[in-house]
Amino acid sequence: MNTTGDTHPMHTHLFTFRVIGRYDLDVDGLVAADGGPNGVPQLEVDELKPFLTSGLIAPPPEETGLKDTVKTHPGQVTVVRAKFTPPTTAFLDGQLTTQKYVHHCHIVEHEDNDMMERVEVAP
Repeated sequence: MNTTGDTHPMHTHLFTFRVIGRYDLDVDGLVAADGGPNGVPQLEVDELKPFLTSGLIAPPPEETGLKDTVKTHPGQVTVVRAKFTPPTTAFLDGQLTTQKYVHHCHIVEHEDNDMMERVEVAP
């Protein structure tokens, strides 16, 4: 979700995804309900539903296919579907372990100022 006034090109490492679409978001309502001194925390999908103001908007043709970067537009929630293929090092004694992947804003100043998030994938 993007509650800022800027488009952020979000880039993933070690996995790709397909853009499913976007929803318009009531940013003011969301910030009033869940915002804090550090912005809006990461929320579960069900917690966002009351603030979605549109149906799913299909991606444009140039966003079809596998991607590792997606534009997250102001006032929208971007929906992607990723398939994670664990590396061979993810197995400990034959058991798959939780893996950590990263995604970040590709605007250098944002990346340098910690606009970065970990994605943990459990077996």
